[in-house]
Amino acid sequence: MRHLASRHHPLVARCRALGRGAAEGPPRLLLDGPHLVLEAIGSGLALEAAILDEGFAASAEGARILEALAGTGAETLTASRPVIDAASPVSTP
Repeated sequence: MRHLASRHHPLVARCRALGRGAAEGPPRLLLDGPHLVLEAIGSGLALEAAILDEGFAASAEGARILEALAGTGAETLTASRPVIDAASPVSTP
């Protein structure tokens, strides 16, 4: 699992564009929150990437999400709160 250290990373920019409804390319969804990610995995949706807050990734619930993501082929990354805030348009998941 990689650590995403920059608010200017291309993945952060893609997430921000999705949140604004301004993303280019094929249709995509930005899922914000553990329950939405688990529901997507359970529904068989293809996930490209998941960015988890560093503290959340170290929690029991974070471990459960990481375990569920392990078989999906999605890239999993951790990030600091400022990077998560830059990627997500919502203040609370």
